[in-house]
Amino acid sequence: MAALMQEVEVWVMVNDQGEYVAHADPDKLAEVYAADVGELADAGGLRRVKLTVNVPLPEPFELRGEVKVEEAAGDLKAA
Repeated sequence: MAALMQEVEVWVMVNDQGEYVAHADPDKLAEVYAADVGELADAGGLRRVKLTVNVPLPEPFELRGEVKVEEAAGDLKAA
């Protein structure tokens, strides 16, 4: 069975010193940059980059096991 995938978009703003911030909303990059790095006006240069990645969604899975009346450890296997 093929895994269900979700396209994830992340925006990155990086300055000329290599300092960067990331956010899912490109309109909030300037706000996050100011809070985490410093004023935009103080940057020697800025670049915005959009990263798009397909990520497999987590899926529930079933574990089955049987407790035996033994002192030795048993095995638990994913179904």
